[in-house]
Amino acid sequence: MILTDEAYFYDSLKNMGYEHKRVNHSAQVYVSGDAHTNTIEGFWSLTKNGIRGVYHNVSQKYLQHYLNEYAFRFNRRKSVAKRNMFEAAMNRIEKKAS
Repeated sequence: MILTDEAYFYDSLKNMGYEHKRVNHSAQVYVSGDAHTNTIEGFWSLTKNGIRGVYHNVSQKYLQHYLNEYAFRFNRRKSVAKRNMFEAAMNRIEKKAS
């Protein structure tokens, strides 16, 4: 299923075999049942800020590699391993120091 805003260029998605739901942002509707664009907007925000802050610029040649990296990060942003990463690092430092 593809969830989008009301932009006209998404009209052909249904003809291409995709299930498609829209939210009408121009009417100030941002959620309609289970249809919203918050998740993808969050992904692009993380990606754009990461590229601006870390890499500053990417070439078209390697763009898919950067997108893969940020998709990986986004999909694991709430994982237990990430939450415990700081604690694990501190434990290693403490062991080395003693």
